[in-house]
Amino acid sequence: MKRGTFLVLALALAGTIAHAQTDSLGAYIMAGDSAVEVKMVKPSQNRTTSVVVASKSSLVFDGETSPYRAKGTAVFRLHYGIADPARMAKYFMFSPSFSAEDMTVAKFTVRKGNRLLQNSSASVLGSSIGAKKAEVEIERRGVAEGVYEVRVTGEPGEYCLVPVMYGMAVGNSGVFPFTIE
Repeated sequence: MKRGTFLVLALALAGTIAHAQTDSLGAYIMAGDSAVEVKMVKPSQNRTTSVVVASKSSLVFDGETSPYRAKGTAVFRLHYGIADPARMAKYFMFSPSFSAEDMTVAKFTVRKGNRLLQNSSASVLGSSIGAKKAEVEIERRGVAEGVYEVRVTGEPGEYCLVPVMYGMAVGNSGVFPFTIE
């Protein structure tokens, strides 16, 4: 009887601990001593422009700026692990198969009240697919199992963390926007 009760309590406790570890799955920007979850945003449309010899496609994100702001250097905590299936479907880029090395930073172009992220271009000279990496300094380091600190230093502007899949920075599934002031 005692062994059965102990087993049930141990399983309940293990389930609670496992769930607690995955509650923080995602990207967090450091604001002083506290971490604020950066909500993933998805593009509202895909805009394509073309002329006779060239074309480009951009993902359009609503709003001119992000509510997540940093002065000079943005410091993030990225939490990787396993969560419930619904959360994992949205945050697949934080599964144990990935790490901070699988995130890059892209810079938005702000136009007409929206942020644009170019995701492909083609011309008679060649083509490219995936968001172009921003010209920023990125430092990554592990701080605990499944937790990484990412420091992004760059010129003032609108940026986003973008998952890298199969060698391409892909924003179609969503990005984590931030502003460097």
